[in-house]
Amino acid sequence: MAPPGYISPLDEFQSLNMEIRKKSSEEKRREYLLEKIPAEALEDWDLTEIDLKTSSDLLAVARQFYSEEVTALSIADRIGLINIKVKLLQRKDSYEHALKELLANADFCGFKNKADILLIKCFIDLLPSLVTKNLDLNQPSSIDMESWLLYAKRIDVQRLQYKSVSGQTFRSPPVKLETKGESSSRTDVHDDNPTQTFPDSCVRSGQEKKVYRKQAIGKTSAKALLVGDVESEIVLDTGSDLNYLSENLFSTLSSDIKNGLNVTDIREVVYANQLKGKTMGSILLNISIPFANVVNKQARFHVTADSSTNFLGIDDCCRFKVLSRLEEERKIDSSSIKVETSETPKRIKETLDKYPYLSNDDWSKKPKHSISLDVDDKYVTKQLRSAPFKKEFKEAAREILNQNVERNFIKKVEKVTHDMEICRCMMVSQPDKDPRLVLIPKNINKHLRAEAKVMLTLKDLLKSAGSSMYSTLDIKSAYNLIDIKKEDRKFCCFSTEFGVYQASRLQFGFKDALSHFISVLDKILANIPFTAKFMDDIICYASPDSHKDTVIRIIEELGKANFKLSLKKCHFMKPAVKYIGLETTSDGIFIPNARSDSLARSRSPKSLKELTSILCCLSFYRPFIAKFPELTENLYGKKQFSWSIADEKNFREILRLVSDEVGLHCVTDTSSDFRLCLSFFV
Repeated sequence: MAPPGYISPLDEFQSLNMEIRKKSSEEKRREYLLEKIPAEALEDWDLTEIDLKTSSDLLAVARQFYSEEVTALSIADRIGLINIKVKLLQRKDSYEHALKELLANADFCGFKNKADILLIKCFIDLLPSLVTKNLDLNQPSSIDMESWLLYAKRIDVQRLQYKSVSGQTFRSPPVKLETKGESSSRTDVHDDNPTQTFPDSCVRSGQEKKVYRKQAIGKTSAKALLVGDVESEIVLDTGSDLNYLSENLFSTLSSDIKNGLNVTDIREVVYANQLKGKTMGSILLNISIPFANVVNKQARFHVTADSSTNFLGIDDCCRFKVLSRLEEERKIDSSSIKVETSETPKRIKETLDKYPYLSNDDWSKKPKHSISLDVDDKYVTKQLRSAPFKKEFKEAAREILNQNVERNFIKKVEKVTHDMEICRCMMVSQPDKDPRLVLIPKNINKHLRAEAKVMLTLKDLLKSAGSSMYSTLDIKSAYNLIDIKKEDRKFCCFSTEFGVYQASRLQFGFKDALSHFISVLDKILANIPFTAKFMDDIICYASPDSHKDTVIRIIEELGKANFKLSLKKCHFMKPAVKYIGLETTSDGIFIPNARSDSLARSRSPKSLKELTSILCCLSFYRPFIAKFPELTENLYGKKQFSWSIADEKNFREILRLVSDEVGLHCVTDTSSDFRLCLSFFV
């Protein structure tokens, strides 16, 4: 499984601080903080004292706790945290706010009033390269922080007077902002006239009048566009510097995304049909353009009310290298692929309609596959009583139990007998998901014999890389789709404050559950080529001419087994998909930007436990990191924690290799000599 990204204490506190601002009441803020603040941060407080604390008090406790964690880091790590996530590229916050963020981060990291020179250097590095050339401002000659705060504030004032065409590099000279009631000083005109001269009033004093190239929407090619889960098309527009988003597509986006619309950034446009209009504003979006392997990249769009077409301007066409991909595509005869792609959604829908049980809310059908539990001779029955559920989980637990009884996953035990194995259970919270009921069958797990199963590895996944088409299927409530034989259900009981329940379907938490599930899935998908599976996720990488039939075979076999699919998580006939946390494309396998950025920011381990955890995570990428054994040789097998300069250097080199924006590939060595490095975790 792909390793989770490491989060610094500063990131954790900032995330905590941001989330509580979204809570609508003091009570909700307190509940959230008490759930998220580490228990060790509150260990000096008894329950009575905690009950008297406000959300502000609790946040201060959290800040103190995370700040102490940061100050325990090395100087290098603390310095590296100061400018984390502080950016000025296409940001809404002001320059003054950015400098104040740097000051706050420095204070958090224990550098209050001790790192002004460093903070000024960080701030200067954040400034777009041509800011000082385009604004009539001189940087302060001293390192007095008040002078630099005033300088940042003056930049913001001038930015209100002059609009920058590019938030990143000020590539075009600033144009005077229109005042309320005035027409826009810049017009993006889409006709055949190549230039446009702005009047004197639009040019700053001391500068000559500039001749601007008019924007021309030249329809080059329309390609599939993804904005989150919303699908549309985008025209590659080599005649315009800017990107345009249709109001039709904008209206389908979620309210959270639409709230990011900057309604002050208004442009006038003239379309090819000579109709004039104004944009509704601009918005920064994460987009994907599958044909060019553009996955989850940021681009700023101007929302147009008078157009139903989306346009990608020349700047982002070049940045995303879509024109070169278009050229490659035109050189290949892909007519057969287009025919298959247009037919496939209909054929897949017909197959899904043939097996409605796959995706509906009906759970009445009995599973086609059942398993037995293999218990050793040393097993002795234990009957344990669970603690009451926490107050905030009580109703959710009752609802889960009732739903599982209704679906025949479990049944309530009317009379407990001496041969029943009864384990404890607990409710577990999940980020951005509903809480989950988890069984804790510690006793029976000690005596279950489970067949070892080989899981899908990255090297196996690479076999699918390079295909021009992918489909992924997500199995819903995977374990609950397999029956437990009646004579073995006595081993699968659990206690709650609402009574004792017995599982009739396979449950998460049992040692042999994964082994049984993989065995059943192997039987279902036997003899279907070009498929791979990891846990409950299936990927099909068959060629375009056979892809449709292969996907249909998979759906049919799952339907015959009375399995369930989560259609919202299924993707069919895509040139690129996300699978087990990796981007799988025709060019290979890539680590998503968010993951690689998180890995790159990983802090150095501070204990033997942290070191072991980090090495386990990084070993996931071991087949694709050159000299991994040499770089980690001194890190494995430590009985006492130590961290040398050489260890830090090797650790950072591994993170650099993993986070590089290149496709993963197996490391091969053509030399006659090789080195064997065995790693053991005790």
